Amino acid sequence: MQTLRRDASLSAFIAGIILPLIGISSSAVLVFQAATSAGLSPEQAGSWLGSLCLAMGLLGTVLSVYYRTPILLAWSTAGSALLVTSLPGIPVSEAIGAFLFSGFLIFLLGITGIFERIMDRIPVAFAAALLGGVLLHFSLDAVSSLTAQPQLVGGMCVAYLGGRRFFPRSTMMGVLITGSILSTSMHLLRVDSISLAWTHLYFTAPTFSVSSLLSIGIPLFIVTMASQNLTGITVMRVNGYRTRISPMRMERSRA
Repeated sequence: MQTLRRDASLSAFIAGIILPLIGISSSAVLVFQAATSAGLSPEQAGSWLGSLCLAMGLLGTVLSVYYRTPILLAWSTAGSALLVTSLPGIPVSEAIGAFLFSGFLIFLLGITGIFERIMDRIPVAFAAALLGGVLLHFSLDAVSSLTAQPQLVGGMCVAYLGGRRFFPRSTMMGVLITGSILSTSMHLLRVDSISLAWTHLYFTAPTFSVSSLLSIGIPLFIVTMASQNLTGITVMRVNGYRTRISPMRMERSRA
């Protein structure tokens, strides 16, 4: 408990707020599109997204406290985009079975240490360059958005530059507040039609078919490992965190 109090800071609190907001607002629409393409109702899609959020929050908290490293779990954005085109015509139960199969493959890759050995052989500079390539189009999109909404995007850029100069640990919170104020004043942010309600969770038993495992499970596994987990570990390495990639394998070998 003393360690948690010592590690607590305003910048960590702000990062903890902004990261989930960015992750959900930027890619949750893909999750809903994937759920809709699978034939789910809005209530079932809400259950899907709610289950993801609960699992990510719980596991992220437990792992961060246990390993004393900032570990944030997230769904695969590229995987969600893949599912938008792969799920139509696939029964929901078979899709869930394919998800479980993909998760099992990821588990095997982690517990056997294969992924860790791969990451140990990739230079940090090379992995950082791959990450830069993944993030490049987001930066280009921000520049192109400047022509469509010059006041909004320009104001947020000014807030970012000023924040980096005067309050670097709270820069992104300043950008978020500035963007919210500008969006509201320009009538771009409309919250009057939003109603809050509890998420109802629905259970669907998985079923397995060879076609779904091959057309959904394996591609989802490859896309998640290549685009999400590789870049996630790269971010940790670039920022100086040497978190064990396969801790279960290491603990088992010690035993």
